[in-house]
Amino acid sequence: MNPAARALLAPWRRADLWVVARGADATQAGACACCLAPPTHLEPARRGVRAVAVPYCAACRRHVHAERTRWLAIAVAGGLAGASVAWALALAAPWCSAAAIALGAALASALPWWGLGVARPAPGHEVAGAAAWVVADGALACASEAFARRAASDPSRARRWVGVPVRWALSTTTLAVGSALVAHALLTAEVRVLALTGDRLTVWADGRPAAVVDPARGESSAAGVRVRLPTGRILLEARSADGSVVDRAEVIVERGRAHLYAPGDHGRCFWTETAHPSDPAMGAVRRPLEGSGPFHALPEIDIWLAPLPAPAGVRTSGGAVTALRQRPCTDAPVRAPELAPVPAGL
Repeated sequence: MNPAARALLAPWRRADLWVVARGADATQAGACACCLAPPTHLEPARRGVRAVAVPYCAACRRHVHAERTRWLAIAVAGGLAGASVAWALALAAPWCSAAAIALGAALASALPWWGLGVARPAPGHEVAGAAAWVVADGALACASEAFARRAASDPSRARRWVGVPVRWALSTTTLAVGSALVAHALLTAEVRVLALTGDRLTVWADGRPAAVVDPARGESSAAGVRVRLPTGRILLEARSADGSVVDRAEVIVERGRAHLYAPGDHGRCFWTETAHPSDPAMGAVRRPLEGSGPFHALPEIDIWLAPLPAPAGVRTSGGAVTALRQRPCTDAPVRAPELAPVPAGL
Protein backbone atom coordinates (compact mmCIF):
# COMPACT_ATOMS: atom_id res chain seq x y z
CA MET A 1 0.00 0.00 0.00
CA ASN A 2 1.40 3.39 -0.97
CA PRO A 3 2.01 6.04 1.74
CA ALA A 4 -0.94 8.20 0.67
CA ALA A 5 -3.42 5.32 0.95
CA ARG A 6 -1.86 4.25 4.26
CA ALA A 7 -2.31 7.75 5.66
CA LEU A 8 -5.92 7.94 4.43
CA LEU A 9 -6.81 4.63 6.09
CA ALA A 10 -4.94 5.34 9.33
CA PRO A 11 -8.03 4.90 11.57
CA TRP A 12 -8.60 1.45 10.07
CA ARG A 13 -6.44 -1.59 9.37
CA ARG A 14 -6.77 -5.06 7.91
CA ALA A 15 -6.39 -7.70 10.60
CA ASP A 16 -6.58 -11.48 10.84
CA LEU A 17 -9.60 -12.43 12.93
CA TRP A 18 -10.83 -15.80 14.07
CA VAL A 19 -14.53 -16.37 13.53
CA VAL A 20 -16.57 -18.54 15.87
CA ALA A 21 -19.73 -19.88 14.27
CA ARG A 22 -23.06 -18.50 15.35
CA GLY A 23 -24.51 -20.31 18.32
CA ALA A 24 -21.18 -21.05 20.00
CA ASP A 25 -20.94 -20.05 23.67
CA ALA A 26 -17.95 -17.73 24.15
CA THR A 27 -18.12 -18.10 27.92
CA GLN A 28 -17.01 -21.75 27.56
CA ALA A 29 -13.52 -20.49 26.77
CA GLY A 30 -13.01 -19.81 30.46
CA ALA A 31 -10.60 -16.98 29.69
CA CYS A 32 -10.52 -13.28 28.95
CA ALA A 33 -11.10 -12.64 25.25
CA CYS A 34 -8.12 -10.24 25.18
CA CYS A 35 -5.33 -11.46 27.48
CA LEU A 36 -6.59 -15.00 28.39
CA ALA A 37 -6.56 -14.17 32.12
CA PRO A 38 -9.34 -15.60 34.29
CA PRO A 39 -12.53 -13.70 33.41
CA THR A 40 -14.37 -11.59 35.96
CA HIS A 41 -17.01 -9.86 33.82
CA LEU A 42 -19.21 -10.47 30.80
CA GLU A 43 -19.56 -7.68 28.25
CA PRO A 44 -22.15 -7.84 25.44
CA ALA A 45 -20.92 -7.67 21.85
CA ARG A 46 -23.86 -6.33 19.82
CA ARG A 47 -24.88 -6.10 16.20
CA GLY A 48 -28.49 -5.14 15.60
CA VAL A 49 -30.71 -7.26 17.83
CA ARG A 50 -28.07 -9.96 18.32
CA ALA A 51 -25.86 -9.85 21.40
CA VAL A 52 -23.16 -12.27 22.52
CA ALA A 53 -21.72 -12.33 26.05
CA VAL A 54 -17.93 -12.01 25.89
CA PRO A 55 -15.78 -12.71 28.99
CA TYR A 56 -13.16 -10.17 30.09
CA CYS A 57 -10.90 -9.73 33.07
CA ALA A 58 -11.18 -6.52 35.10
CA ALA A 59 -8.26 -4.80 33.35
CA CYS A 60 -9.50 -5.61 29.86
CA ARG A 61 -13.04 -4.61 30.73
CA ARG A 62 -11.68 -1.16 31.62
CA HIS A 63 -10.03 -0.66 28.25
CA VAL A 64 -13.18 -1.88 26.46
CA HIS A 65 -15.14 0.92 28.13
CA ALA A 66 -12.25 3.38 27.72
CA GLU A 67 -12.29 2.82 23.96
CA ARG A 68 -15.94 3.87 23.72
CA THR A 69 -15.23 6.95 25.85
CA ARG A 70 -12.25 7.81 23.64
CA TRP A 71 -14.36 7.52 20.49
CA LEU A 72 -17.01 9.80 22.00
CA ALA A 73 -14.38 12.38 22.99
CA ILE A 74 -12.79 12.27 19.52
CA ALA A 75 -16.21 12.58 17.87
CA VAL A 76 -16.98 15.69 19.94
CA ALA A 77 -13.53 17.15 19.21
CA GLY A 78 -13.91 16.44 15.49
CA GLY A 79 -17.38 17.95 15.38
CA LEU A 80 -16.22 21.12 17.15
CA ALA A 81 -13.15 21.39 14.92
CA GLY A 82 -15.24 20.98 11.77
CA ALA A 83 -17.88 23.48 12.89
CA SER A 84 -15.20 26.02 13.92
CA VAL A 85 -13.40 25.75 10.58
CA ALA A 86 -16.72 26.05 8.73
CA TRP A 87 -17.61 29.34 10.41
CA ALA A 88 -14.05 30.63 10.19
CA LEU A 89 -13.94 30.01 6.43
CA ALA A 90 -17.41 31.50 5.92
CA LEU A 91 -16.40 34.67 7.78
CA ALA A 92 -12.82 35.05 6.58
CA ALA A 93 -13.40 33.97 2.97
CA PRO A 94 -17.00 34.99 2.17
CA TRP A 95 -16.50 34.29 -1.54
CA CYS A 96 -15.82 30.60 -0.94
CA SER A 97 -18.50 28.31 -2.30
CA ALA A 98 -20.57 26.12 0.00
CA ALA A 99 -18.79 23.05 -1.40
CA ALA A 100 -15.33 24.47 -0.60
CA ILE A 101 -16.36 25.39 2.95
CA ALA A 102 -17.93 21.96 3.47
CA LEU A 103 -14.77 20.22 2.21
CA GLY A 104 -12.54 22.24 4.55
CA ALA A 105 -14.84 21.53 7.50
CA ALA A 106 -14.99 17.80 6.70
CA LEU A 107 -11.19 17.56 6.55
CA ALA A 108 -10.86 19.42 9.85
CA SER A 109 -13.39 17.13 11.52
CA ALA A 110 -11.41 14.07 10.37
CA LEU A 111 -8.07 15.18 11.83
CA PRO A 112 -8.77 13.96 15.41
CA TRP A 113 -9.63 10.50 14.08
CA TRP A 114 -6.36 10.29 12.16
CA GLY A 115 -4.32 11.39 15.15
CA LEU A 116 -6.14 9.74 18.05
CA GLY A 117 -8.53 7.17 16.63
CA VAL A 118 -6.29 4.12 16.95
CA ALA A 119 -4.67 3.21 20.27
CA ARG A 120 -1.93 0.63 20.72
CA PRO A 121 -2.58 -2.36 23.00
CA ALA A 122 -0.60 -2.79 26.19
CA PRO A 123 1.96 -5.63 26.37
CA GLY A 124 0.24 -8.98 26.78
CA HIS A 125 -3.04 -7.74 25.30
CA GLU A 126 -4.38 -8.38 21.81
CA VAL A 127 -6.15 -5.05 21.38
CA ALA A 128 -6.67 -1.71 23.13
CA GLY A 129 -10.46 -1.98 23.03
CA ALA A 130 -12.99 -4.73 22.44
CA ALA A 131 -11.48 -8.10 21.53
CA ALA A 132 -14.56 -9.70 19.96
CA TRP A 133 -17.30 -8.42 17.63
CA VAL A 134 -20.50 -9.80 16.19
CA VAL A 135 -20.19 -9.79 12.39
CA ALA A 136 -22.84 -9.59 9.67
CA ASP A 137 -23.83 -13.27 9.69
CA GLY A 138 -24.22 -13.31 13.48
CA ALA A 139 -20.92 -15.10 14.12
CA LEU A 140 -18.36 -13.86 16.66
CA ALA A 141 -15.06 -12.51 15.30
CA CYS A 142 -12.22 -12.69 17.81
CA ALA A 143 -8.87 -10.90 17.83
CA SER A 144 -7.19 -13.72 19.76
CA GLU A 145 -6.70 -17.09 18.05
CA ALA A 146 -6.16 -18.80 21.39
CA PHE A 147 -9.46 -17.48 22.77
CA ALA A 148 -11.34 -18.48 19.58
CA ARG A 149 -9.99 -22.06 19.80
CA ARG A 150 -11.09 -22.28 23.41
CA ALA A 151 -14.59 -21.04 22.51
CA ALA A 152 -14.96 -23.40 19.52
CA SER A 153 -12.95 -26.32 18.20
CA ASP A 154 -12.83 -25.18 14.58
CA PRO A 155 -12.79 -21.36 14.23
CA SER A 156 -12.31 -20.05 10.71
CA ARG A 157 -9.74 -17.45 9.79
CA ALA A 158 -10.88 -14.22 8.12
CA ARG A 159 -9.18 -10.97 7.17
CA ARG A 160 -11.35 -7.97 7.96
CA TRP A 161 -11.19 -4.21 8.44
CA VAL A 162 -11.07 -3.17 12.08
CA GLY A 163 -10.71 0.18 13.79
CA VAL A 164 -12.93 3.20 14.32
CA PRO A 165 -16.62 2.40 13.70
CA VAL A 166 -17.70 4.16 10.52
CA ARG A 167 -20.81 5.57 12.21
CA TRP A 168 -18.63 7.52 14.66
CA ALA A 169 -16.51 8.99 11.88
CA LEU A 170 -19.56 9.84 9.79
CA SER A 171 -21.22 11.60 12.73
CA THR A 172 -18.41 14.18 12.92
CA THR A 173 -18.33 14.63 9.14
CA THR A 174 -22.09 15.12 9.03
CA LEU A 175 -21.95 17.76 11.77
CA ALA A 176 -19.10 19.57 10.02
CA VAL A 177 -20.78 19.59 6.61
CA GLY A 178 -24.08 20.68 8.17
CA SER A 179 -22.33 23.55 9.96
CA ALA A 180 -20.70 24.61 6.69
CA LEU A 181 -24.01 24.69 4.84
CA VAL A 182 -25.69 26.65 7.65
CA ALA A 183 -22.82 29.15 7.83
CA HIS A 184 -22.85 29.68 4.06
CA ALA A 185 -26.64 30.09 4.00
CA LEU A 186 -26.63 32.64 6.85
CA LEU A 187 -23.72 34.71 5.56
CA THR A 188 -24.85 34.89 1.94
CA ALA A 189 -28.08 35.84 0.21
CA GLU A 190 -29.69 34.93 -3.09
CA VAL A 191 -29.53 37.39 -5.98
CA ARG A 192 -31.49 36.72 -9.15
CA VAL A 193 -29.90 38.34 -12.18
CA LEU A 194 -31.91 39.23 -15.29
CA ALA A 195 -30.42 40.40 -18.57
CA LEU A 196 -32.90 42.83 -20.14
CA THR A 197 -30.58 44.34 -22.75
CA GLY A 198 -31.15 41.63 -25.36
CA ASP A 199 -27.52 40.47 -25.10
CA ARG A 200 -25.74 37.92 -22.96
CA LEU A 201 -24.22 39.60 -19.91
CA THR A 202 -21.38 38.69 -17.59
CA VAL A 203 -21.89 39.90 -14.03
CA TRP A 204 -18.94 40.67 -11.76
CA ALA A 205 -19.17 41.12 -8.00
CA ASP A 206 -16.30 42.95 -6.30
CA GLY A 207 -14.09 42.13 -9.27
CA ARG A 208 -14.97 38.42 -9.32
CA PRO A 209 -17.04 36.73 -12.04
CA ALA A 210 -20.40 35.83 -10.52
CA ALA A 211 -22.70 34.78 -13.38
CA VAL A 212 -23.22 34.61 -17.12
CA VAL A 213 -26.80 35.49 -17.98
CA ASP A 214 -28.69 34.89 -21.22
CA PRO A 215 -31.14 37.59 -22.31
CA ALA A 216 -34.65 37.38 -20.86
CA ARG A 217 -37.47 37.47 -23.37
CA GLY A 218 -40.67 38.55 -21.68
CA GLU A 219 -41.91 37.06 -18.45
CA SER A 220 -40.68 33.56 -17.66
CA SER A 221 -40.22 31.80 -14.34
CA ALA A 222 -37.01 30.28 -15.74
CA ALA A 223 -35.51 33.61 -16.79
CA GLY A 224 -32.24 34.77 -15.28
CA VAL A 225 -29.65 33.11 -13.07
CA ARG A 226 -29.66 32.67 -9.31
CA VAL A 227 -26.39 33.26 -7.46
CA ARG A 228 -25.50 33.58 -3.79
CA LEU A 229 -23.41 36.59 -2.81
CA PRO A 230 -21.91 37.58 0.55
CA THR A 231 -24.04 39.92 2.59
CA GLY A 232 -22.97 43.53 2.96
CA ARG A 233 -21.84 46.21 0.52
CA ILE A 234 -20.81 44.87 -2.91
CA LEU A 235 -19.88 46.46 -6.21
CA LEU A 236 -21.83 44.81 -9.05
CA GLU A 237 -20.85 45.28 -12.67
CA ALA A 238 -22.54 43.95 -15.79
CA ARG A 239 -20.59 43.66 -19.03
CA SER A 240 -21.76 42.78 -22.51
CA ALA A 241 -20.10 40.23 -24.77
CA ASP A 242 -17.74 42.87 -26.20
CA GLY A 243 -16.57 43.86 -22.70
CA SER A 244 -18.37 47.18 -22.49
CA VAL A 245 -19.89 48.07 -19.12
CA VAL A 246 -23.68 47.98 -19.20
CA ASP A 247 -24.22 48.80 -15.55
CA ARG A 248 -22.18 49.44 -12.43
CA ALA A 249 -23.78 49.76 -9.00
CA GLU A 250 -22.70 49.62 -5.40
CA VAL A 251 -25.41 47.69 -3.57
CA ILE A 252 -26.14 46.28 -0.14
CA VAL A 253 -27.00 42.58 -0.02
CA GLU A 254 -29.24 41.97 2.98
CA ARG A 255 -29.13 38.81 5.05
CA GLY A 256 -32.22 36.64 4.90
CA ARG A 257 -33.73 38.33 1.82
CA ALA A 258 -33.85 37.56 -1.88
CA HIS A 259 -32.71 40.23 -4.32
CA LEU A 260 -33.16 41.18 -7.95
CA TYR A 261 -30.45 42.64 -10.16
CA ALA A 262 -31.65 43.69 -13.62
CA PRO A 263 -28.84 45.61 -15.34
CA GLY A 264 -29.90 47.56 -18.38
CA ASP A 265 -33.52 47.58 -17.22
CA HIS A 266 -34.18 51.07 -18.62
CA GLY A 267 -37.77 51.21 -19.69
CA ARG A 268 -38.75 48.17 -17.61
CA CYS A 269 -40.81 48.27 -14.43
CA PHE A 270 -41.10 45.59 -11.73
CA TRP A 271 -43.91 45.17 -9.26
CA THR A 272 -45.48 42.56 -7.01
CA GLU A 273 -49.03 41.24 -7.06
CA THR A 274 -50.44 39.79 -3.85
CA ALA A 275 -53.73 37.94 -3.58
CA HIS A 276 -55.56 35.61 -1.19
CA PRO A 277 -56.69 32.58 -3.24
CA SER A 278 -59.00 31.50 -0.44
CA ASP A 279 -60.93 34.77 -0.80
CA PRO A 280 -61.02 35.84 -4.48
CA ALA A 281 -63.38 38.70 -3.66
CA MET A 282 -60.51 40.57 -2.01
CA GLY A 283 -58.81 40.94 -5.38
CA ALA A 284 -55.08 41.47 -5.77
CA VAL A 285 -52.84 44.30 -4.62
CA ARG A 286 -50.04 45.63 -6.79
CA ARG A 287 -46.99 47.32 -5.31
CA PRO A 288 -43.86 48.68 -7.02
CA LEU A 289 -40.57 47.24 -5.81
CA GLU A 290 -38.69 49.01 -3.06
CA GLY A 291 -35.64 51.03 -4.01
CA SER A 292 -34.51 52.53 -7.26
CA GLY A 293 -32.13 51.49 -10.01
CA PRO A 294 -31.48 47.93 -11.19
CA PHE A 295 -31.03 46.37 -7.73
CA HIS A 296 -33.92 45.56 -5.39
CA ALA A 297 -34.35 43.73 -2.08
CA LEU A 298 -37.46 41.64 -2.51
CA PRO A 299 -40.28 40.64 -0.21
CA GLU A 300 -41.10 36.95 0.00
CA ILE A 301 -41.91 35.82 -3.55
CA ASP A 302 -43.98 32.73 -4.33
CA ILE A 303 -44.21 33.07 -8.13
CA TRP A 304 -41.34 34.46 -10.20
CA LEU A 305 -42.06 36.51 -13.30
CA ALA A 306 -45.47 35.02 -14.00
CA PRO A 307 -49.05 36.14 -13.35
CA LEU A 308 -51.04 34.96 -10.39
CA PRO A 309 -52.95 31.78 -11.29
CA ALA A 310 -56.72 31.65 -11.22
CA PRO A 311 -58.03 31.04 -7.69
CA ALA A 312 -59.45 27.64 -8.62
CA GLY A 313 -55.99 26.39 -9.55
CA VAL A 314 -54.29 27.32 -6.29
CA ARG A 315 -54.15 25.17 -3.18
CA THR A 316 -53.13 27.09 -0.11
CA SER A 317 -53.73 27.07 3.61
CA GLY A 318 -55.38 30.48 3.39
CA GLY A 319 -52.27 32.68 3.24
CA ALA A 320 -51.38 35.27 0.65
CA VAL A 321 -49.59 34.46 -2.61
CA THR A 322 -47.18 36.99 -4.09
CA ALA A 323 -45.98 37.09 -7.69
CA LEU A 324 -43.15 39.18 -9.14
CA ARG A 325 -44.03 40.79 -12.47
CA GLN A 326 -42.18 42.86 -15.06
CA ARG A 327 -43.24 44.72 -18.18
CA PRO A 328 -42.23 47.78 -20.21
CA CYS A 329 -43.04 50.82 -18.10
CA THR A 330 -45.37 52.11 -20.79
CA ASP A 331 -47.59 49.06 -20.20
CA ALA A 332 -46.94 48.53 -16.49
CA PRO A 333 -49.98 49.01 -14.25
CA VAL A 334 -47.83 50.34 -11.36
CA ARG A 335 -45.02 52.85 -11.78
CA ALA A 336 -45.29 54.85 -8.57
CA PRO A 337 -45.30 53.80 -4.90
CA GLU A 338 -49.02 53.51 -4.67
CA LEU A 339 -51.48 50.66 -4.08
CA ALA A 340 -53.78 49.66 -6.88
CA PRO A 341 -56.40 46.96 -6.16
CA VAL A 342 -57.11 44.93 -9.30
CA PRO A 343 -58.96 41.71 -10.09
CA ALA A 344 -56.94 38.57 -9.34
CA GLY A 345 -55.52 36.64 -12.28
CA LEU A 346 -54.85 39.63 -14.54
